[in-house]
Amino acid sequence: MFCLDIRVGELRALQKDDINLEAKTVYIRSQMVDKQTDTVNRHAVRSNIMKGGKEAGKRIEPLSARALTVIKWLFEEYGDSIWLLPSKSGNGPIYTNRFNTNLRKVCEMAGVKYFSSHGIRFHNISAMYDAGISEKEIQRLSGHTTANMTRHYNKTISHYSEDDKIREVLG
Repeated sequence: MFCLDIRVGELRALQKDDINLEAKTVYIRSQMVDKQTDTVNRHAVRSNIMKGGKEAGKRIEPLSARALTVIKWLFEEYGDSIWLLPSKSGNGPIYTNRFNTNLRKVCEMAGVKYFSSHGIRFHNISAMYDAGISEKEIQRLSGHTTANMTRHYNKTISHYSEDDKIREVLG
């Protein structure tokens, strides 16, 4: 989440064949959605229909050196699973609740403020604005269909703050 500007449903849907290590890219082409299977239970399903039903959600994103390091570790750690982040059984993708619980633990261990997966998305988009990346490119990388949606995510990042701690931890 810290290395990519993707939605948690898109992260959960990533399979190893979505990653091109040679090109240093990830193909975001699907998301996990919950489908009601009966009156009580829901079941996660990988859908090729992106948020808002728009093709803009499908995109190829570059992978930073840090993202590549993490992804290579995940490939080794979960070698038998097709999923980049598998559930405990390895038969499906990680659950959103498990992801956020693990994220909270990692933030505590790293000594940085916890942000939900959606909070990280706000941070990443704001950081891209602060770095001078064009709004059109931020919109593309974020999978937004409108510039207004991208602008909604742009929040001012204070100078030296938790954000700098996150950058230090992530390298």
